[in-house]
Amino acid sequence: MVGTLAFVTWGSAVVYAATAPTSVTIYTNQSSAASTSIYCSGYIDGFGVNDDTSTNGLYYTLRFKEAIGTSEAYSKLMKPGTGDMGSSSVNTWYTIFSQRTVMSGNGNYSVKLNPKGAYASGCYGAGKLVD
Repeated sequence: MVGTLAFVTWGSAVVYAATAPTSVTIYTNQSSAASTSIYCSGYIDGFGVNDDTSTNGLYYTLRFKEAIGTSEAYSKLMKPGTGDMGSSSVNTWYTIFSQRTVMSGNGNYSVKLNPKGAYASGCYGAGKLVD
């Protein structure tokens, strides 16, 4: 559902705005990477990639913005080779979830990628969230 409409209230007016997908890429020298957040309501889709050149499993974690900080709404460990990163972009996405209702209710969500293990690295991958 790329380009769906999100509805936001502004004072007493109702504003409709297109919600673009958000994505993040992690490189082998990083221990984590996070996307910007987008407003999600209704049904969402999540996609990930952990390239076969990665040396660790890679967690795709969906984060929900709270009044203070964020909380984990969903997490999935991807083994190396669950998707394909080309030389500069994603060639094949792995579907993490499809058409799921928002896990923690309507609000701002982001994707965080981190390799399995404390302070681990060694993963080349990406994550995407679509409202």
